[in-house]
Amino acid sequence: MASPQHPPPQIETGSYPPRTSTYVLYEQPSAQPTLQLFPDLLDRPPNVPPSAQEQEEILENARLAVLESPDPEMQLTWAFDTLAHVEAAAEDERRMARTQPSRPLTPSIQRQLRIDAVNIVSFLADQHHPRAEYMRGMWTEFGKFGHAQNKAEAFRAYKRAAAKGYARAEYRMGMQFESTNEHAKAMKHYRLGEAQGDAACCYVSNADCGREHF
Repeated sequence: MASPQHPPPQIETGSYPPRTSTYVLYEQPSAQPTLQLFPDLLDRPPNVPPSAQEQEEILENARLAVLESPDPEMQLTWAFDTLAHVEAAAEDERRMARTQPSRPLTPSIQRQLRIDAVNIVSFLADQHHPRAEYMRGMWTEFGKFGHAQNKAEAFRAYKRAAAKGYARAEYRMGMQFESTNEHAKAMKHYRLGEAQGDAACCYVSNADCGREHF
């Protein structure tokens, strides 16, 4: 099987635009004025995400309500968006450090956001919530957020998530088999994910079985 060019490993719903995410219902407006280069957009089009500063404010303002919420899906959406924001901020800091001194410490708000997001995912993964198990599997596969890289353990996490109907886990298992040239096993998982409507599995499956679909 010729390996098609895959989409990025994380393709999730509920990330952008964040103001449509359920946790945003709980955010409180900030009373503190902020200084920034560009003014806020009063009527932001739905395809324009908030600035990094606005996103951090959204996440922080929703944090306590999210922690107290009984809704695991809202918590995981917030955790996913939070960790994506924290990673992007860290990458931006690394780029900036090439030309100017880096900050001595991670800003306290980002640090607390990261801690709470990791704790939410870890707690729900321990309860065998399928999306949380998938997210922790990603951390284990790639060695992120304090987890040592362990692809075998990540595969087990994906398998548990897939058994509970989390289709994106089929894609990750397929990718692991493809990385070891076990193409038949990879396609089995892509087909399973495709049958459940997973976008990444559909992309890979269609690319492999006939580029005329494009």
